[in-house]
Amino acid sequence: MPTFRVWCFAAAAVSLGTALLHVIGGGPEFHEPALASAMSAQWKAAFSAIWHEVTALLAINGLFLAAAGMTWRRNRMVLALTLALNAAFGVLFIAYGLARLGDVTQLLQWVLFGGLCGLIALAMAAPEGGQPAAG
Repeated sequence: MPTFRVWCFAAAAVSLGTALLHVIGGGPEFHEPALASAMSAQWKAAFSAIWHEVTALLAINGLFLAAAGMTWRRNRMVLALTLALNAAFGVLFIAYGLARLGDVTQLLQWVLFGGLCGLIALAMAAPEGGQPAAG
């Protein structure tokens, strides 16, 4: 069975990849149309700040997970906090999909966050192992 470090690095890769997808794919699909809309300049500025905040959260989440994987002893607090962040994101997409769109198939971002939660849970459950030799 892989050590917790493998699962941390896998989760970090998914989170950093999601940040990249957010910028490359989400920008043209969501951010640019919002900026071209009739919203006021204040709303556009707020939307842009929130948009880039999400990108930052995804990237920082990935960096925390990568840092957790670089340690020899599992940091349960870092893993629990990143698990909570990703679970919250996933629940928000499910809840708004159901409440405003009537299903969960139009906002599939919850699948990525659910996958991240699964990888982090595996990191929390996996053996530490692979520690360096003393001396």
